[in-house]
Amino acid sequence: MPKAKPVEIEYASYPYNGIDKRGQPYEYELFLFYPDGKWDESKRTLDEALREYPRHRYEWKQVDLD
Repeated sequence: MPKAKPVEIEYASYPYNGIDKRGQPYEYELFLFYPDGKWDESKRTLDEALREYPRHRYEWKQVDLD
């Protein structure tokens, strides 16, 4: 059986400054996804994004936040 082609999904990302459990500052990237051209109402870290939209099922296409 042929392998299913990944679904194209648009995303944008931006750096975010946070505070860890020890009160130390750190920076990470937040991802916003637009399935079917509409924001899914979530901001995700890279780990969360990979769980929700795994690369073997989705082809990520970066777009501008503007």
